[in-house]
Amino acid sequence: MTNTLLTTDFALHNYQALISRLAYQRWHRSTELNNKSNMNNINSNNHSSNNYKGNSQHF
Repeated sequence: MTNTLLTTDFALHNYQALISRLAYQRWHRSTELNNKSNMNNINSNNHSSNNYKGNSQHF
């Protein structure tokens, strides 16, 4: 009886660990994607401001 309880407990622990690892990976990947898109926004903002500066010199 104790044996069955132990194995069930162990299986449950493994299951929880797997779920939390998957959840962490998904969260980590989404923050990575957010960071990438933020970097892209920053880069495009820099380019547009550079273009504006460049254009203003012509006047």
